[in-house]
Amino acid sequence: MGHAELTPLRNNDTDNIMTDYLIEPRRSWQQQEPCASNHVERPFLTAIIQSFKDHGTQPQQLVQRLRMLPMTVEIIVNDDGPQLAHAPSPWLRWLNGTNDFLVVSPNVHEIRAYDRLARMARGQFLVFLQGDNCLPSTSDWMVDAVHLFHSQPELGLLGGNM
Repeated sequence: MGHAELTPLRNNDTDNIMTDYLIEPRRSWQQQEPCASNHVERPFLTAIIQSFKDHGTQPQQLVQRLRMLPMTVEIIVNDDGPQLAHAPSPWLRWLNGTNDFLVVSPNVHEIRAYDRLARMARGQFLVFLQGDNCLPSTSDWMVDAVHLFHSQPELGLLGGNM
């Protein structure tokens, strides 16, 4: 699949994450112009990442793959690592965008952390990841997911193996 843009067909309910979209090829996925700081108030996608003891190149690789997606992306990471008492989070180096957020909440159960981050999210689509996930090197996985949501409006959740 090539690059495409999702254009809202109707957007009367701003609280509804799942709106109807028309797929238009050969355009940017960015739904709205960023302000002067490049912050996007309503990104297309929010990546919600639960991290525990992720180190080395894991944060870098995950953030770089998310930045390669042809759409506006908000990244919210919950760092649940016990190392935070002695050193800063390894995510700090890579979360340098205006739509990047690091939440430090050690010893919070994983499902509660995901719930808290989802409540913070402003993206039209939410992707739940682990800090050690390895995303594919192309954006086809996300393009395919968006096409599935478009073609099957009753679809509310989509899982995968990464």
